[in-house]
Amino acid sequence: MIIKNIKTFYRPGNTIDKKITGWVFPQCQKYLKGMDSAVDTPRGVYQVQHLINSGLTFPKDKPLLSGLQLAKSAKPTDFLSSSYFRYSLLSKKAIGCLSGLNVGTHKAYPVRIYVRNQPVLYFFVGIIPMKQADYIHWDKCRFYETKLALKSADLDSIYDKKLDTEVPVFRSVDNYDAFCALHDLQVEEIAVNASFPMELDCVKFYNSFSPIFVSEKFVNTAIANGLTGLDFEKKIKIVQYV
Repeated sequence: MIIKNIKTFYRPGNTIDKKITGWVFPQCQKYLKGMDSAVDTPRGVYQVQHLINSGLTFPKDKPLLSGLQLAKSAKPTDFLSSSYFRYSLLSKKAIGCLSGLNVGTHKAYPVRIYVRNQPVLYFFVGIIPMKQADYIHWDKCRFYETKLALKSADLDSIYDKKLDTEVPVFRSVDNYDAFCALHDLQVEEIAVNASFPMELDCVKFYNSFSPIFVSEKFVNTAIANGLTGLDFEKKIKIVQYV
């Protein structure tokens, strides 16, 4: 096999700068009174995400997702963290700025966030994940093992420290998952076959590859438009072989 293409992606993370997000994380942790029952909105939120993240399909009916409250000491950002959603909610501005990007098979669902008792429109973007078996060359991927470390007593300084340990070569997702059950592993380079859509600006795989990776075009668009709430420090490579 020879290398056909190499593209840089980033693993976005929630901004920890309190001047931007306020003093609470996640920024949304509660529903309005009367909307926090296990048989009401939260259950609908979890069911919708499970359906999409399992790679099955999108809900047939429009799900009820609204009613979250921004915490009193939190600030609204364009990528908003929530204890009920696995990934950040996007503001109307963020949806508009990123609408020209290629993020794969997805749907955006409106979510009303109550900021100081006033409804503000956000969106939950559900992306159907790709199957690893369809695209990945496991024996050519590169990983590294990490552990949590502290720069100081300030919890804001928690970060991943790379360990000097030898990570084995994986032959399948089962082999990878078995190792990850006992080790904290991070992706450094993903090897894919010729059928992988390298034009994507947002990449999401099943299971252990569930973190979303975004392209440099995505990052540059977010920065150029002043979108707040995400940092793009962790860099990976996707290498395409033919």
